[in-house]
Amino acid sequence: MNPIGSTLQQRYQILEQLGQKGVITTYLAIDLQIPGNLQLKCAIHCHELPDATTDDWDRAVLSAQTLSKLSRQIDRLPTVYGYFAQEQAFYLVRELVVGVPLRQELLADRAWTESQVVMLLADLLEVLHDIDRAGAIPAPVSLAQIVRRNLDGKLALINLPMAIGSCQRDPVPTLYDLRQVGEIAIAAATGIAGSDLPLTTIQSGKWQKLAPKIDRPELIAILDRLIASNPEQCYPSISAAWQAVVSLMPQLLIHQHSRADTRTEIARHVQILVDRGTEFYEIGDCQQAIAAYDRALALDPQCVDAYCGRGNALRYLGDYSGSWDDFDTAVRLDPEQGIAYIGRGLATCFGHNPNSNPSADFQHGQNLLAQPANAIAYVMRGTAKAQLHNNQGAIADYTTAIELNPRLVVAHNNRGNLLQHLGDLDGALADFNIVLEIDAQSPIAYNNRAIIYTQIGQFSAAIADYTKAIELQPGFVSVYNNLGNTYCQMGDYAAAISEYSQAVAFDPEFAVAYSNRANIHRIQGDFATALRDYDRAISLDADLIIAYYNRGICHRQIGNHQAAIDNYTKTLALDPQYFHAYYHRGNARQYLGDHHGAIADYTQTIYFDPNHLYAYYNRAITRSEISDIQGAMEDLEQAIELDPTFTLAYYQRGWLLSTNDEHQYAIFDYQRAIELTPDYLDAYYQMGCSRQRLGDLSAALADFSQSIDIDANYAPAYYQRGKIYNQLGDRAGAITDYHKAANLYLDRGDSKTYQQILQIVDRIVAGG
Repeated sequence: MNPIGSTLQQRYQILEQLGQKGVITTYLAIDLQIPGNLQLKCAIHCHELPDATTDDWDRAVLSAQTLSKLSRQIDRLPTVYGYFAQEQAFYLVRELVVGVPLRQELLADRAWTESQVVMLLADLLEVLHDIDRAGAIPAPVSLAQIVRRNLDGKLALINLPMAIGSCQRDPVPTLYDLRQVGEIAIAAATGIAGSDLPLTTIQSGKWQKLAPKIDRPELIAILDRLIASNPEQCYPSISAAWQAVVSLMPQLLIHQHSRADTRTEIARHVQILVDRGTEFYEIGDCQQAIAAYDRALALDPQCVDAYCGRGNALRYLGDYSGSWDDFDTAVRLDPEQGIAYIGRGLATCFGHNPNSNPSADFQHGQNLLAQPANAIAYVMRGTAKAQLHNNQGAIADYTTAIELNPRLVVAHNNRGNLLQHLGDLDGALADFNIVLEIDAQSPIAYNNRAIIYTQIGQFSAAIADYTKAIELQPGFVSVYNNLGNTYCQMGDYAAAISEYSQAVAFDPEFAVAYSNRANIHRIQGDFATALRDYDRAISLDADLIIAYYNRGICHRQIGNHQAAIDNYTKTLALDPQYFHAYYHRGNARQYLGDHHGAIADYTQTIYFDPNHLYAYYNRAITRSEISDIQGAMEDLEQAIELDPTFTLAYYQRGWLLSTNDEHQYAIFDYQRAIELTPDYLDAYYQMGCSRQRLGDLSAALADFSQSIDIDANYAPAYYQRGKIYNQLGDRAGAITDYHKAANLYLDRGDSKTYQQILQIVDRIVAGG
């Protein structure tokens, strides 16, 4: 059946046939599941397997899995997007590589320059070297497989299924690979296509006479070793051959007889390496990015773009000191490089602070990037704006970067993180979903999406994403910490502690994980262990605000109020706007009798959070204790305005009114408190006292009786009811309640009140 025009897997629409070799047919297709302007063309290899056994299908799947993983590690191989079986055929979907075949370049009938040959060797061997480092077994290199990509001008392999084998090979084919590379290079050096250059000419060494532009002994020696048929004369490995070629490049650059074309070729190769590093950084593969930038800097130690790129990748991996050094070097090499200033500022913020001013770096970098030249520059300017609290400006820049490059993972990640910070969880989730559509192997995107799932209460989805992130990057310590946070919200404290412990096992200096584990120990009442973890966190990061704050909470829970105050004070020294610390320090100061200090802290809390209900309420309590009744009343009225159902505020306002003999108004507040909280013991009692003062003894009697119904051991209510019984002439009732009150006070250890009440009883009896 001709599949052209059909749609496979309800996803891949077949447009045309690209080629056929044996049982393998290659088609051009469109992936219909990529949304909007992210839609991309791809190549699909159809392997006809009409007589395949179960083992054959299993091997096909295993081979496809290996290819998929390898294609994401090596830039010069087309990325495998997916694979599936359908109707006696196995399909492998890969990136569409468009370019000029290397064979066509070699047919130009001209001899390549020495530097061009060296760059060609470096390109070819780099592909094999990367495959070798990934632990894969490459099939012999064929000239027909190599193209120069239109996208970036790099040499790349196509027909990936034909380029990678699924079984072990002995050392001999490796020598064959090297000979193939050598023969391709000699074809370029002589200007004679491989098929027209006799093998005997190559093997006899006569090729040198046909390559007039090749005169450096080192290069001649490399080519001779590559084509050597004797294993003892050839390079022992692909890596050794690649190192020999790379080590020759700087010599070409600095040699006194270097020509302009040599410098041009090396500069071109440096740019290729920088571009390659940038591509890896854009999709979050920072290890590969750093390797590319390292190679670029080995060729050109003055390459500012390579320092900036490596600085970004190092920061992404948490090496803030190395990141700062790279960006600082870039600033010194090019004081007009805006990206370098922004990167240096970020490295400073995240942990490396050699007396630098990040805000100044952000501002200066933003000014230098007034007209960004590319998507990455927009991302960096957006990051600077975010650090300067211009969140909408940052989002606009990230959005522009995405418009310029819809598959720019770093832009989607950054915008998603900022949207999450601003509370737009749907927008953030959409960004992280796009990242995973572009790169389903991005651990940071799984981590970021899991954080949002946790925030919206989809804990199972969060755990699944964290698990996937760990599977992709087992040493991703932040994921263990975040997974601990999820288990904490679920109330599974044992699992949370286990994840935090796993985080610090991977990174014993992960201060935040110690602080979070301390929180769980504190919640469980293990204050000693909690304090040890808080102390450890602070010893690792003396600026970890949350650790000081929570250590203050812990000290207050065990009664160390002054220690709590000291920790809150340190929190505020690090962040003067951390209003939670003002509030809790106010509570501790109030407990220790520092009323004016407490009022000052509550006032600061309200300044930063005008809707902080309990700050108004507690300030009212404290003001009443220093007889600032007017100020207390104003605070209580504000609290009630903020929350008309705030029971405590009504009760406290009633109490203040009753202390000023405004009992009728006090009764209204007590009644409102009881409406909101029907079993409010103190409200019934105080309402009874106010009614008693107004002479409404029957209503007061009912209020005290209600208090006793709520708490049969509430001594003050028995005392006041006994007092009313006596006023009403019910001496028996009065004596009974007085005796009950006296005994309850005695049970509390209050013998003085016990004696006073007995004296009242004696007078009642004597008067009778």
